[in-house]
Amino acid sequence: SYTINTMEKLESMYPDYDFRIIIGSDNWPRFPEWRDSEALIERYGLIVYPRRDYPLPDIVPDNVTVVDAPMVDISSTFIRECIAEGRDMNFFMPPQVYEYIERNKLYKNDGKQYGIE
Repeated sequence: SYTINTMEKLESMYPDYDFRIIIGSDNWPRFPEWRDSEALIERYGLIVYPRRDYPLPDIVPDNVTVVDAPMVDISSTFIRECIAEGRDMNFFMPPQVYEYIERNKLYKNDGKQYGIE
């Protein structure tokens, strides 16, 4: 599913929450290719996190925050792939998030890629 669809669904399900999108600086150069990328920035905001070998942008649009944070050599793709392989990844995220992923069987190799409809 496209990120814009996921965000709209989350917004309709949880209208009292304020959602943001977090991407690594490795995704920043390709972000304009995402479906409705400008709307994503305008409506939800974007947080760009540093990744090794991918410099952070010097100039960004309004509603984009570049985080000055320590680099961690782990990605969401790595976590999703490990969960799909059946590995225990609970040490890489808050307990409630891991419980939700496990309870809803997200990222499992059952034909659904990411479990959000």
